Amino acid sequence: MLCRDWKDHVCYFATWLEGYSIIRVHYFLHSEKRKTGIEDIALQTCAYAMELHQEILVFNNGNWSSGHALWKGVQKSDWKDVILDTTTKYRLRSDVENFCNGRDVFKHLGIPCKHGTVKPPLSPGHTNILTISIKALMKSISYPSLYIISFKSYIYEEYSMVAAFDSAQAFMPYMLILEDLESKNIGNF
Repeated sequence: MLCRDWKDHVCYFATWLEGYSIIRVHYFLHSEKRKTGIEDIALQTCAYAMELHQEILVFNNGNWSSGHALWKGVQKSDWKDVILDTTTKYRLRSDVENFCNGRDVFKHLGIPCKHGTVKPPLSPGHTNILTISIKALMKSISYPSLYIISFKSYIYEEYSMVAAFDSAQAFMPYMLILEDLESKNIGNF
């Protein structure tokens, strides 16, 4: 447990295992006159935590974690390194941006916004081009990228999938990248 004394309040951070889950709690003990300031700190902290800061969220082993190294790798990518014709590169970028920008259209028409998939029109064996294209796309779009490595964890894969997609909703619209799940021999893929 970490305890930090401030002028008019004390902040406690506690973490423990409960079954297979990690429980984390934060408590502020304060005088009534500091209540508004504490609420402001808590709201600002939560808002900051819901933004991505030089990171890509990576889902693996049943939970999301920060992928700063992946973000740095993506920053090195460039569309000029993608060996596709200019029209295909443009279509790929515009398809993702238009889909993400279409939320207002879905809402106006009363249609729930659903997930979509975008995959460059490549034949099998072009995985290197696909990887470079996805990295360039992740760098160039104005929406967060979320990366799923595997649904395998100490819990059922189905639960892991639900947990991943439920948590991802907080970042909508976003681009979701699924690592090659077929090669990992995962059940229904």
